[in-house]
Amino acid sequence: MKADETQFGNMLHALQERAKELNCLYQVGEILSQAERPLEELFRGIIGVLPPGWQYPHDCQARIVFEKQVFQPPDFQVTPWVQRAGIVVQDQTVGAVEVSYRQEMSKSDEGPFLKEEQRLLETIAERIASAVTQRRLRTAFEGWAAADRGAPGPREWRVVLEFLRDTDP
Repeated sequence: MKADETQFGNMLHALQERAKELNCLYQVGEILSQAERPLEELFRGIIGVLPPGWQYPHDCQARIVFEKQVFQPPDFQVTPWVQRAGIVVQDQTVGAVEVSYRQEMSKSDEGPFLKEEQRLLETIAERIASAVTQRRLRTAFEGWAAADRGAPGPREWRVVLEFLRDTDP
């Protein structure tokens, strides 16, 4: 009877962890869908919703490094217990999403982290990369459309060159 209760308890804990991760992913999706907001605001929102998705949310912290800018909470502490996923836009790493613990936690799959948490972090980094790509393409298309509406000739070439530079590394 004890073995069944332990197994049930383990399954319940695993399901609760997956529910937290799924909720975190939904919140990140909601934040990234706000295309009119500046990226800086989106990144600050994302670092706020990541810790509750991890196994030990009270000791968890997150930050985003993007194009030489760092977005982190004011009380962020650099620690050795960190999990990282690169933000890759058009085959170029432009930043990373990091989650870390402020203190040492018990061992899990990958140090103090669950393997599902690493997958979650990689998915979030991919979604951030997609949002950045969409913004860059939209800016390039808007510039192209403005040039097409009758802007002077040399500007048209500048827009075309900027479009090619932004879309083809």
